[in-house]
Amino acid sequence: MVSHLDTCLDYEVQMVSFNKLCTVTALLFLSACKVDTEIELYTTDILEASENSNLTTPSQIKIEVTGCEDNKSEIMNIAGKYFDVSSAATCASSDGEEFVEFSAKTPIVYQSDYLPKNIVVGILISDTAEEIRQVSAMLDLSRFAAMESDVKRMDSTASLELNEIRVNLNNDAREAVSISVPAAFINNTPQINAEISLERRDSARLLISDVGVALTASVGKSLLFEIQ
Repeated sequence: MVSHLDTCLDYEVQMVSFNKLCTVTALLFLSACKVDTEIELYTTDILEASENSNLTTPSQIKIEVTGCEDNKSEIMNIAGKYFDVSSAATCASSDGEEFVEFSAKTPIVYQSDYLPKNIVVGILISDTAEEIRQVSAMLDLSRFAAMESDVKRMDSTASLELNEIRVNLNNDAREAVSISVPAAFINNTPQINAEISLERRDSARLLISDVGVALTASVGKSLLFEIQ
């Protein structure tokens, strides 16, 4: 005969096991720290970029972290090694995830395989034979790995994941420009091989496709769009 006490003990054991499982699951879920980048780009900078230019553009960086208020300072000590930080850090949350968020100056390099200083993320401008300007996302893989190693010193189970790349493209030139986008959400609409025209002072918001993000994370660059 099973007593009421035995039933209660079995229930407590089950609950302890369940709570342990939930804790392990939560740790695994939080072990991948997402890195989101939102970059403001201006057509004049793109069109005027050259070997002699020294251009940067504003960006917003978000790094996922558990217990943002407690860990913000330590995360920013790491971020300061790999980003040209231009604002104080704040804590934000979205869909139950916490982020450290800060502004940075992102370099724009012309036909170069390297980003300046120790910067991890940048924009690459290159020219085609048809005199079309290509604009690509650029990730220094060795520096990204080094940043991940720094994060692992905080939490050995943690890893960094390049998650979202957003571009807010602003036409500040006097003339209209034509943009060719291989794959992205453009103004919240999914498009492939899109051709758009931006009149003076027009803008377009691009969320780069998962394939584009994966290419950036694996080979260090991916084409965002072409402009002429």
